[in-house]
Amino acid sequence: EIITKHFTDVPIEVSKDIQGCEESNKRERESEQQVAQFKPHRHLFRLSINTANACNLRCVYCYANHGQYGEEKNSLMKLEDIDQTLNRFAKHYDLISHIQFMGGEPSLHPLAIQKTYDVCRSLVAAGKFKDMPRLCMVSNGVHFTKEFWETVKKTKCSITFSLDGPKPIHDAIRPQPSGQGSFDALVANIHHAKDIGLSVNYEATFTKKHLEEGLNLIGLCQWFFDEFGQRILHAPPMGINKYCADNKLGLTQAEKAREYCAASDWGLGNLLKGQYLMASFTD
Repeated sequence: EIITKHFTDVPIEVSKDIQGCEESNKRERESEQQVAQFKPHRHLFRLSINTANACNLRCVYCYANHGQYGEEKNSLMKLEDIDQTLNRFAKHYDLISHIQFMGGEPSLHPLAIQKTYDVCRSLVAAGKFKDMPRLCMVSNGVHFTKEFWETVKKTKCSITFSLDGPKPIHDAIRPQPSGQGSFDALVANIHHAKDIGLSVNYEATFTKKHLEEGLNLIGLCQWFFDEFGQRILHAPPMGINKYCADNKLGLTQAEKAREYCAASDWGLGNLLKGQYLMASFTD
């Protein structure tokens, strides 16, 4: 409500020639063309599959009990369950645009990615899916095996990397079990993913640690653009949860509103200057 009131009476005229939005517009047109032939109830935009209740990091703000979600042990999804799930969805949908692998840490289970790809190809060949879904995943990007790299390259699985910003901030809140930071390994894998032609995206968790280090939400968005050319940053704020080891990282509602209002002012200002650069909230 605070944010809505902030922008209700702000008149805005945006130039049609905005630097950086060409690729976004292209993807949007392709998506619209792909789904135009299907009835809305026969098209599913995204199916998320939790392939691994296990994780190889010990993030201090983890809401998932390090992949266990309150369970006593970690587990990987059975391959027969993937087969059964996709065949069940194929009875209800002619097209699933995206299949997203979640965790825990989905890179721990490359066989699940390969199995999904194989089953979808079979469903397309049988006419049950009209087109191949695009495979994607959210990953901490730290320990990628040779098998994983071969799988994502073969299946063209895009990766959204969980990166919380500059090394001092990221390493402090996303350590490995040994206590060592994860920033260096993550950034190295980002560059390798780009080198082999994978589509790469980023998401960050915005916390009080950022503010303590003098980095507000605008600064975080700008850092991702300067370091990786990322124009739209998805950066949800840290909240309070029962599994978090340090709830001091959580932002108050007032802090969230302040940061989102400021970041939206900044993003809209960039648009007026002909620059497509903002937080995903503003986008």
